[in-house]
Amino acid sequence: MSWRRLNFTERRSIPKNAVRLCVHPGPPRTFDLEVDLTAQRFPADARVFVEVVAAGSPLIERYDFGTVQAIAPVSDCTIRSITSPRIRFIVKVVDVTDRPGRLLGILDDLRPTRDQVEDARVSLLTTELVPLGERVWRLFFAAEEVVLQLNDAIPGIMTKVAADPVFAGLLYPEIVRQVLERIVTAEGITQPEAGSNHWTSTWLEFAQLCHPEGLAPPEAATASMSAARDELDQWISEVADAVAEHWQLATRIRSHEEVAP
Repeated sequence: MSWRRLNFTERRSIPKNAVRLCVHPGPPRTFDLEVDLTAQRFPADARVFVEVVAAGSPLIERYDFGTVQAIAPVSDCTIRSITSPRIRFIVKVVDVTDRPGRLLGILDDLRPTRDQVEDARVSLLTTELVPLGERVWRLFFAAEEVVLQLNDAIPGIMTKVAADPVFAGLLYPEIVRQVLERIVTAEGITQPEAGSNHWTSTWLEFAQLCHPEGLAPPEAATASMSAARDELDQWISEVADAVAEHWQLATRIRSHEEVAP
């Protein structure tokens, strides 16, 4: 059955308080979304779909969330093809009986808020598969973004990055350390530029939010000053530790090993 053409006649708006959204930054990004439509009185067998879109992108990622009576998200809510940080979600309820394809209800323009996005940011990294020989991963600092390059010869490596706790435990704190060292040491940038969406500003804002005391990097930190460099290294270490603490990386590895056959 095709859902390409939807009839918008007599559709109802779904209130935002009927939906709970959490976006995990990844990479790759994933999301958890809960929908409660009990108060909306839609037909029990109407289908529920969630779509992810981004401004300026023709791509749409659609996820089947079952029926109004039995809402059940798909097991894999990974955002694979959309890399823009400015994503939004659309929840649709679609008729499948009287007039198949008719749009019964919609919640448009559902965006992750700071409280809804784990670690307060999405898409800090762009991910791509490239030949890396015997290296598993590396960071590439482009002019407009930070790219996590993964070895394309390793089967399922994108899934491992998202779901394997051992891989994540080894990878994420080191990514944070390398990116922050590049910004504050190599580039000498210690404050985000107001109103800027450049990756250096985005990462500095993210780091300050992660820091256990909400501190920005030391203003006087430079690579040529030993004492200041020590302070800078300490700040970077505190941010990396906070990321590991937030994700409970060591705990996840221990739990994974305990249940492994």
